[in-house]
Amino acid sequence: ALLYIGLVLIAGCTTVVLLMPQLMSLVARRISTTKPLLHWSMHNAVSLSQRTRLAACAFFIALAANIGMNVMVDSFRQATEQWLEQRLFAPFYFYTDFEGDLSKEEGAPVPLLARYGKDVRVNGQTLEVRSFPDGAKYQQYLMLDDQSRWAWSAFHAQRGVFINQQLAYRQGLSTGDAVSLHLNAGVQDFEIVGVYPDYGNPKAQVLLPEALLSNEYAHISAYAAFASSSEEAALESWLNEHSESARLISRSTLIEQSMMVFSRTFLTTDTLNLVTMLVAALSFFVSITLLVMDIKPQLLLLRSVGVSPFRIKLSLFSQYCFIAVSCAMLALPFALLLAWLLVNKVNRFAFHWTYPLILDPMIIMQSLLIGLGLLVLLMALPLGRLQARFYSQQEAL
Repeated sequence: ALLYIGLVLIAGCTTVVLLMPQLMSLVARRISTTKPLLHWSMHNAVSLSQRTRLAACAFFIALAANIGMNVMVDSFRQATEQWLEQRLFAPFYFYTDFEGDLSKEEGAPVPLLARYGKDVRVNGQTLEVRSFPDGAKYQQYLMLDDQSRWAWSAFHAQRGVFINQQLAYRQGLSTGDAVSLHLNAGVQDFEIVGVYPDYGNPKAQVLLPEALLSNEYAHISAYAAFASSSEEAALESWLNEHSESARLISRSTLIEQSMMVFSRTFLTTDTLNLVTMLVAALSFFVSITLLVMDIKPQLLLLRSVGVSPFRIKLSLFSQYCFIAVSCAMLALPFALLLAWLLVNKVNRFAFHWTYPLILDPMIIMQSLLIGLGLLVLLMALPLGRLQARFYSQQEAL
């Protein structure tokens, strides 16, 4: 995966070095000589681009990485939120260390659904076995990447199981393969009838029908409570009578807290992206500033023939923008390819899960504008001193 990323960045830098001056030359040749200042500006920009290749490559890498990371994180954010919205089907959930099964206790004010679980060993790997509720009405709440045509009938007949991406990728399993589980009745073979995403879970997991696991579970990880808002107080009172450790959380609160944790997780990534862009823009700024010092004679010549300092500054600024935009346009396709590699290669090998790549134009445009904005702002700083330099040179003459 890292090799693929390296090859993409090398190919991109090669494109910047070889193709960017050619594309800029093509644009410059279309500028009529009847507009001498604009004609000189575009051709001088081509000359500057040929002498700032290393700085342009640094900016290209930073911008491509920034866009790629932002697209990856945004895709993950949307995929996680959609997954939570679909998977959390009950109005309330609660967690408790109660040793029994509260869903079978008499007197519960609302219907309760327990999630049974136990851990087993498969091929030297700890595997989470969890229950999924019986009944056709719950099928819509399990998001599946892949499934067989008879998936649900085999699952409810206790012949098939669903596995998460983590188990599928680690063990090289797919729909139609078999998996052996150590249950109370001994080793049982099941057909894998589907693979589901399980974002944020580092462990491999298998879903069994609730009826099969309810008699041999080791623990209950959570309860789903089908309560309305008016029944919440009665449910809390009943829970306090049976377990002081019970924590009742609404579905909306659970999703909100999960997404807040998600945002905090990637806050450092956003900061590092901004710092990387700033460093690359600074290198480009230093390179351009040094090159402008080399074209002072040309600038003084323009001033001597009556071109105002403001128009000279505007000309230089347009050259900087021309170079920056050309580099950004070349970076965009490589950034999207980089995002695809991060989602489908790096995530798969690092975390053993993948998710759909979602191209949000607003995220891409925001990343482009931030990168270009930093670069253009820094490159505009030395223009304010040009007028003083012109006057000092004229006085010296």
